[in-house]
Amino acid sequence: MINWKYVRRFDWLLLLAALALMAFGIVMIRGVEMNAIYEARTVRQSAYAGLGVVVFMAAVLIDYRLWGNLWRVIYVGLLGLLGAVLVAGSAFGGARSSFDLKLFRVEPSEMAKVLLVIVLARYMADHDMRQIRHVVITLAMTLVVMGLIFVEPNLGGALLLAPVWLVMAFVGGMRIWHASTLGLAAVAAIPVGLRFLEGYQLQRIITFLDPNSDAAGNGYNTIQALIAIGSGGWTGQGYGQGIQSQLHYLRQPYTDYMFSVMAEQLGFVGVCVFIIVVTLLLLRLIRASSIATDSFGRLMAVGIAFNIFLQTALHIAVNLNLVPTTGEPLPFISFGGSSLVTFLFGLGIVESVVMRRKLLEFDW
Repeated sequence: MINWKYVRRFDWLLLLAALALMAFGIVMIRGVEMNAIYEARTVRQSAYAGLGVVVFMAAVLIDYRLWGNLWRVIYVGLLGLLGAVLVAGSAFGGARSSFDLKLFRVEPSEMAKVLLVIVLARYMADHDMRQIRHVVITLAMTLVVMGLIFVEPNLGGALLLAPVWLVMAFVGGMRIWHASTLGLAAVAAIPVGLRFLEGYQLQRIITFLDPNSDAAGNGYNTIQALIAIGSGGWTGQGYGQGIQSQLHYLRQPYTDYMFSVMAEQLGFVGVCVFIIVVTLLLLRLIRASSIATDSFGRLMAVGIAFNIFLQTALHIAVNLNLVPTTGEPLPFISFGGSSLVTFLFGLGIVESVVMRRKLLEFDW
């Protein structure tokens, strides 16, 4: 139970930034196209947001140290979910990556973005990360999860976890020369890794280098996204307006290309407002890591903050054709329940860290 003596430590700015992003996401999903289909998606996203707020508050009420005590159970459960989805999951978008519960699609790969952070944070906090064996153990734990996500297949979701591990390991105390050695090994393994890529994944890399080489196929969305972003100008074409989104030239506008819709309708000014709010959220998460009482809380806050930053940056980079297509949603904005609820759960854990940062000293 929460000690009400520490309610005043609640970070309202963090919550307000998250609520603002969710509200903005719902508005943008409605603005993709004004018809009954997209109105239904707006209602569903609002329901996901409501569920996410409930999960957030539950995470706030629970002492974050409980998650650390359960890290082994969490890790085994995560591996079980990732394994089960390969056998009994629903095929969607060419990947078997989710359980279709009719009203809600549960994606273990999205859940992994926060659950793995909890597991790694606990292990790193309990062990000396200056020792290479603990570096290798945490990397192996991460690679197992990445492997299960990769075979869904979900290359983008798998690759996102490696940088998160790296940042957490650095904060946890990993030596630079250990990181350099592993980095050289990773570069050397790239030719081998390319052999395991599916044909469409290799094609994405080719079309990233030259979208016009397959303008009607794999390069189509990239070209349309760039047109949408460029046509937005300074102030955009107006909410609910825009040729690429309204006339269906831009495919998957409410998920993979939400940034392009935002830029087309609201322009550079609207994009800047969005980036400012995201930056505020990230700064509050960084603050949480800096004032955390223990290493476990600090590492969790760092992992969740970097997860949100990385996925946001990657989504924008894909829309701008700075990196190959990955299919990752824009956190708090894109349509979908698993990503939204998962990140709100992560924010709830960080709030618990903030509120209980001195509870170890004055526990009674």
